[in-house]
Amino acid sequence: MTDTNNSTDSFSEEFRLLGKNLHKIINSAWESTEKAQLEKELINGINDLRNSLQSSFQEFTQTETGKRVKENLEDITEKIKDGEVEDKIRSGIVNILQMINSELENIPQSSRSEDSDSK
Repeated sequence: MTDTNNSTDSFSEEFRLLGKNLHKIINSAWESTEKAQLEKELINGINDLRNSLQSSFQEFTQTETGKRVKENLEDITEKIKDGEVEDKIRSGIVNILQMINSELENIPQSSRSEDSDSK
């Protein structure tokens, strides 16, 4: 039984040491100069990407297609603000509900009675 306890203690101790060693390695990597350089490169790359996308977007908005897209978006925004889109959605939902109710009303009464009797 002592061998089992020693084995368990040794097993636990090895996991504890593994955790401690991993912690040291992670901290060392986190604080390294390579990490700082990588972080700087990532930030610069992201900033370059943002600037490129911003420039491309500005160029696109100056084209005829870009101007039409902008006008269409403004029209959609205005329709949403005026409630036109909401009214169409609401009307569509009401129509669907009316069709469902109409179909349900067409189910023969005897079929509904059988269902309620079986409950």
